[in-house]
Amino acid sequence: MTLELSDQELDTFCDTADAMFGTLPQHQVAGYPAPVQNDDMERDCQLVTNGLYLGTETAYGTEAARKLDSAPNDWTLLLQVDNDDSLGIMWGDAGKLYFWVEKKAARVGDFSNVWTILQCT
Repeated sequence: MTLELSDQELDTFCDTADAMFGTLPQHQVAGYPAPVQNDDMERDCQLVTNGLYLGTETAYGTEAARKLDSAPNDWTLLLQVDNDDSLGIMWGDAGKLYFWVEKKAARVGDFSNVWTILQCT
């Protein structure tokens, strides 16, 4: 889901979200992710679920990807897990794990198609 914010609005949104956590890890259930690298994770889930290999950049420019981009995207953040020294976990180098699920599946308790994305600096 895209918020379609201006650069200034996005900066304000990110600053506000970061302020809520202070110095604590940014663990959260649902809501909007706090991306480390990019904010296209819903798109990635959509493409991979439909058989596109995203191990190279070439998949994003294919006709199949363009068709899927125009289809409704039903992915939502299920869980975000940040690095946490108190738990002794670190995802890469200052990273986060993001778990994504299709909204319609989550509504009926079906978590058989959850995608995990690791982003780190």
